[in-house]
Amino acid sequence: MRNNGAAYRLVATLMLGALVTAGATSAHRLARASDTVPTLTDAAYRDGLFQGRLAAERGAAGRPSVGRWSGDEERAHFTRGYQQGYLRTAVSPSPTIRLVVAAAGNTARYLVQEQLVGVTLPGQAVGETSAITGAITIDSGGNVVAGASKIVVGVAGLKSDRDRRDGYVRGRILEADRYPTVELVPTALHGLTAPLPTSGSDTLTLVGALTIHGVTRPTSWRIVAGFHGEQITGTASTGFSFADFGLTRPRVPVVLSVADTIRLEYDFTLQRQSDGS
Repeated sequence: MRNNGAAYRLVATLMLGALVTAGATSAHRLARASDTVPTLTDAAYRDGLFQGRLAAERGAAGRPSVGRWSGDEERAHFTRGYQQGYLRTAVSPSPTIRLVVAAAGNTARYLVQEQLVGVTLPGQAVGETSAITGAITIDSGGNVVAGASKIVVGVAGLKSDRDRRDGYVRGRILEADRYPTVELVPTALHGLTAPLPTSGSDTLTLVGALTIHGVTRPTSWRIVAGFHGEQITGTASTGFSFADFGLTRPRVPVVLSVADTIRLEYDFTLQRQSDGS
């Protein structure tokens, strides 16, 4: 039994020595890898630079994931490239252009099909307002910077051809005292070229989060835009149902029926403002 115990102690000592040696070798390998200076010809370093820039542009955390590289030296080079790319982009972000709602030339409206009592043919209820503020920010690649983009429409001043309708829309449907604005936060603008054109026209698709009556939903807008030097003009339009935003369809004696589809249109004039202007 004493001989067996001595043998066990010998084996344990040898295994412990092997583990210590392996750990020291691994640490030495990592230290040696981090001491190596990577260059732009190094694939892992280039990948790190790209991923770091991308993370900074997206506002992600500056912590790299090295799982895409298996070797110690490759991981060290990727990490160094990531840190440099992230810091350079965060400190010196790419230039942006703000498309600011101009002081004039902006009107938002709703359009709903309705059938009134005593009127032979169905008509269209149209209410408008020019109480619009905000801006859309575009980066150097033509992408929307969602965190710096918002269009706000005040609904308290919506005006149609009937005062009774206006009071009902503002008070009963939109509850303007409680929800005084409609807000659109653009997240993407498909079809826009970079750099932004200064002439001509184009058809674009804007994707954004629309908030009405305290309810936010994704929406897609068709845009027909004209480019005129420092200004962009055009019309954006979208459609949805009353239920999409928790709105109640009108039920009043003078209205026989109201269609379930609401169409929104925005005639816009946007003024370019570059960084620092």
